Amino acid sequence: MARYAELTIKLLFGSASTCAYPGCAAELLFRDRGKLTVVVQIAHIRSEKKKGPRHDPSYPKESLHSFENLLLLCGQHHPPVDQHESVYTVEELEEWKALQVAQTGTQLSSFESRQVIDQILQRLVELTEVKVAVELRGGRGVPSGVITGPLDSLMEMRSDDFNGQTYIVVQVSNVGYVPVTVSTAGVEYSYQAGESIGLEHRFDMRLDTAGSLAAGASGRLPNHSESNWCCRSEAVFNGLREAYGTYGTLPSYVRPFAELGPLGRIPPTKWLPLTALQPYLLPRENSA
Repeated sequence: MARYAELTIKLLFGSASTCAYPGCAAELLFRDRGKLTVVVQIAHIRSEKKKGPRHDPSYPKESLHSFENLLLLCGQHHPPVDQHESVYTVEELEEWKALQVAQTGTQLSSFESRQVIDQILQRLVELTEVKVAVELRGGRGVPSGVITGPLDSLMEMRSDDFNGQTYIVVQVSNVGYVPVTVSTAGVEYSYQAGESIGLEHRFDMRLDTAGSLAAGASGRLPNHSESNWCCRSEAVFNGLREAYGTYGTLPSYVRPFAELGPLGRIPPTKWLPLTALQPYLLPRENSA
């Protein structure tokens, strides 16, 4: 994770007033209604990553996040600079850097300087923080695969395409910037909405982007993407019947879970009453 010294951040903003891209007048900060917002991004001339843009193995590691190797670019110009390194060379970016340093600079009070530093550091945390959410949903079979939707409304949908097959679905959403690998997902049960009793059902099917079923419990989630893990309702029902035979009663609560490889199980969601699954486990005869 890139970590910038507070002095480096102060120097970057104190020596520039606009984006480093030649001719771009985009300002570094946006002031409105008494609030200050950082609207530029810190760009590396030489990437710290081996496969990153303009990586130079001979460049001192301790200088990668230094003032000399950094410049400020607006949101429009930072992506192409990093995505097309053959077009934007180290030599050209160093010229941009020299021109940016020659700008008047942004005058900041101590309070504003603190705001800038805090926003930059918070943005770094967001860029490196794993953030995944899970949701329990329902699914109904159609000729092309499975349609998913909220538990409380999907069964109310009318369609001649539904083939009568229902599914319990765990939707896993990567809401952060860090790609993750989901090793497995499914549902777990409880009797008193407290800790899991160790009774769970791991799903071994996923939906592809076209909504078709595919075997496989693991899958890669790029940033800001989602995927659905599925299980036929009758399989979940049969698992609950086995639990009844073991414990003498059915669990009262259910919730979805997902595991991220070596990172383990993500923080659990709230428990739902098991009755939320009833339309899928025991579908009504008139649901079409």
